[in-house]
Amino acid sequence: MILAGNAKINPLAIARAAATDKINVFVRNTPIDWSYWIKSDALYPVLGSVSGSKRDGSRYTTVEYRPEMTKALPKIDRAFLSVLVRGAEKTLDNAEKLYFEAELLAKAGSTARALCLHQISLEECSKIENMGAWATDLLSGREVDKNKILASFRRHSSKNKSNAYMLEGSQTERDAKARGDWETAQEEFKRLQMEFHKASNDAKNASLYVDWKNEEFVSPSEQITPDMLTQVTERNQKFLGYAQNNLKMLKRLDKSPEDLQDLLVEFIEAMEKMREEKPDDLMAAGNVLVQRFLDTGLKRLKGKS
Repeated sequence: MILAGNAKINPLAIARAAATDKINVFVRNTPIDWSYWIKSDALYPVLGSVSGSKRDGSRYTTVEYRPEMTKALPKIDRAFLSVLVRGAEKTLDNAEKLYFEAELLAKAGSTARALCLHQISLEECSKIENMGAWATDLLSGREVDKNKILASFRRHSSKNKSNAYMLEGSQTERDAKARGDWETAQEEFKRLQMEFHKASNDAKNASLYVDWKNEEFVSPSEQITPDMLTQVTERNQKFLGYAQNNLKMLKRLDKSPEDLQDLLVEFIEAMEKMREEKPDDLMAAGNVLVQRFLDTGLKRLKGKS
C-alpha cells in the first residue's frame, strides 16, 4: 500500500485492507507521526515497526499487526480502575490485620473468637478476587452492574461461594470433568459451594453466639475446637497468598492496562466461543487457552520491564 504526499495514515483501514501479516507503508517525503498510532483507537493491530530510507530518499515503514483484530478495543475507565486498585489495597490490608489479630486471640486461648476473625479475613480475600474480575470486565468492555457487585460484597453467601472456586473439587466433580459431563460437574460444584458456605457461616456464628443444640444451650467455646481453628487458619494463610497475587496483577493493570487489554479481550472471546462450540475435551481446550494467555502475557510483560 503506497501513501504519498500528505496522505493520512489510518492504521485500522490498513489492517482491514491488508491480506498478509505485514504491510509495507511508503510515505514519500512525509514524516510519520507515531503519536497517531499511540493515541488512536486502532492501536491494537500494531505489534511493531521498522523504518528506513530508500535509495530515492523517501522513507518507508514496515508495520506488523494482528490481522484477526479488526475492531477498536473498548475504552478503559482509568479513573475507576484506579479506584478498584485502591479498594483492593485497603481490603488486603484489612484481611492481613484480621489474620494477625486472630493469631493474638489464639495465643491468648480464645479459640472461638480467633476462628471468627480468620473467617472474616477469608471473606475479605474473596472481595479482592471479585475486584480482579471487575477490572477484567472494565478492560473487556463488558457491562458491569456496580450496585449488584457491591451488594454481593455484603452478602456472606456470595463471598463464601466465591472462595469455593479456590477449593479442590470433589472426586465426583473431577470424574465428571474427565468424561466431559459438564452438567454433572457444574451441579457438583454448586453443591460444594452451598456446603462450604453453610459450614463457614455456621462456624462463624458458633464462634460468636450461644446456641441451642441437642436440647441444651451451648457456648462458643463448646462448639469451636482447636482442630477447627487450625483448618481455618491454614486456609486463610493460603487465601491471603492468592489475594496478594491478585493485588499485584491489579496494580500491573492499573499501571498500563493497554499492555494486556487485547489479550484479555481475545481470551474472553475465545472462551465464549469454546463454550458455544462445546469441544469433546472442554477441559483440555480450556487449559490450552489459559496457558496461551499466561505465556503470551508473561512474555509481553517481561519485554516491558
